[in-house]
Amino acid sequence: MLKYREEFCSMLFQTLNERQSNYGDPSESMKHIAHMWSAYYDRHISPTEMVSMMIMLKLARLKETPIHVDSWIDIAGYASIAYESIMTELEDDEANEDPHEHKESIDDEEMDLDF
Repeated sequence: MLKYREEFCSMLFQTLNERQSNYGDPSESMKHIAHMWSAYYDRHISPTEMVSMMIMLKLARLKETPIHVDSWIDIAGYASIAYESIMTELEDDEANEDPHEHKESIDDEEMDLDF
């Protein structure tokens, strides 16, 4: 029912706002955690991988208590933060793209084709 989805989204937004107030920008937090895990495991772990691992942690906990609403809210929160991070990265890539890197299209008349 829509009522429960709206309630869930309301709890999600409240949780995201509280966590941001307590811990700061979630994208920066993701980067810091990924950096620390990378150093610990001596291999690169991206922020998106870190979020995936946190979602897996929550799923493992849900195996024991599948009705624990807080874990479902955390999963949705992690997914929304990952989405934000991915979209920001794509925007940054587009903004930093060099328009001269791409080859210009060539008209058929300019090409010397011997068929």
